[in-house]
Amino acid sequence: MRYKPIIWLLCLSLAFATCKKKNVEPKLPPETQVGANTFGCRVNGQVWVPSGNDGTPNMLPYFSPSINTFAIGTYRIIGRNNIGSIYQNVGIALLGLTEIGIYPLAKDKARIGFDNQQNGCSYDNILPDNYYG
Repeated sequence: MRYKPIIWLLCLSLAFATCKKKNVEPKLPPETQVGANTFGCRVNGQVWVPSGNDGTPNMLPYFSPSINTFAIGTYRIIGRNNIGSIYQNVGIALLGLTEIGIYPLAKDKARIGFDNQQNGCSYDNILPDNYYG
């Protein structure tokens, strides 16, 4: 009966050896026109979706009627350090909206920004030196 502990150890080691964490690639959420509170885009060809929660919504759409601007601010938490969470942020603002419609993300009508706090890489389509990192 002294083989019983060895058999149990062998079974446990096989069980843990077969458990592998699957690396699931994020997918873009489906397009909607119903206010489903979803957001997704591609950054440098990679799918980017908001994730994590720091006590505030990780995707916040808002409209400012005083300046006719609709904007979406999003973040995802990509790590932690001794100060707190490390973020990536994506923001899109459509400027000068005058009526309901479809608006292109053209430079004169939209502002698009990305910020990666982990490596200091940022992008802003309006500023003259719009990429640094």
